[in-house]
Amino acid sequence: MSTTRTIVGTVSINPRGFGFVNDESEVGVSAFVPPPLLNAHLTDDRVEAAVTQGSDGRYTATALTLLERTRFELCGEVVQHRGDLHLRVDREVANTDLPLDAAGLPLALGVQVMASVVPGHRARALRVLETADERALAQVIARHGVRTAFDDAALAQVADAVAVPHAVVGFRRDLREVPTITID
Repeated sequence: MSTTRTIVGTVSINPRGFGFVNDESEVGVSAFVPPPLLNAHLTDDRVEAAVTQGSDGRYTATALTLLERTRFELCGEVVQHRGDLHLRVDREVANTDLPLDAAGLPLALGVQVMASVVPGHRARALRVLETADERALAQVIARHGVRTAFDDAALAQVADAVAVPHAVVGFRRDLREVPTITID
């Protein structure tokens, strides 16, 4: 006899459409989520889920309820479904295409855009990604949830740090002007 319990965890999506809820309270415990149940969720969403353990010992999650969304930007391709624009999001982030608000931008089918996540599991176009380099960088930023906008207090701290002279010692070079991305 299987029993159902409620867990809180984060969503991870496999590019093939299915995903998992990774339990926050038990490291290494995750529950399978079939594709249709993921349609309203994005990778890294914090959810509550009903989890049942099968006779084979594997867990399956149902009844996902969104508790917190930490992802605010998406990268994807403009596509059309039944005459309406949609954003085909990176399949490591979402398993379904989201309805897309062009926000006044002249969007053609097939172009890559950065978009914001808006209520109702929709996307609003922010800007068209023109070059291959811009598209690649935007995909990394969106896939890994790298922040690109900061509040005034954070920007003031950067200005203070830049104002401090940086001593160049020995063979070290000052590379603070070189754009760099790290994913820790």
